[in-house]
Amino acid sequence: MGTINIDTLNKSEMPFGTLSQIGIIVKDMNKAMEFLKSIGFGPFIPRFREPCDEVREGEKRVDINLELMFTYFNNLELELIQPKGEGLHMDFLRSTGGGIHHLGFWVDDLDAALTNLKEQGVKIKQIGRRSKAGGGFALLDARDDCGLIIEIAQGPVRPGKTK
Repeated sequence: MGTINIDTLNKSEMPFGTLSQIGIIVKDMNKAMEFLKSIGFGPFIPRFREPCDEVREGEKRVDINLELMFTYFNNLELELIQPKGEGLHMDFLRSTGGGIHHLGFWVDDLDAALTNLKEQGVKIKQIGRRSKAGGGFALLDARDDCGLIIEIAQGPVRPGKTK
């Protein structure tokens, strides 16, 4: 197996750019934050983006009810997610007891990224849209292929940037 020289990688060819978020499903938000603060993470802030006003799984519209808290280290966002209702986040919590749910990447054009991914046969589990603020997210289900959920998101403001 060859080695990779990261200095010669063409980063413009990488599909999502830089890893920007780790999403973690938790059973108890306060307990999770207390522990993470005790080892140096924080401060935590509540949801600061406008929530999506439409979320779909395939053609089916779904309601998601999540408590979200965020903190940052370097340019990486840590998103704590406590499911408050039924859906894929609660299914994940029930089946795993919680833990790393997804790796998140910011994209400049969610629709273009989704078109490209669909052409490649990638399974899109969930898509959320923000009609007022613009942007949204998509959860790509690669659990059968590599045990991973990938989130791609486009929003009006990204960490470390102003629109």
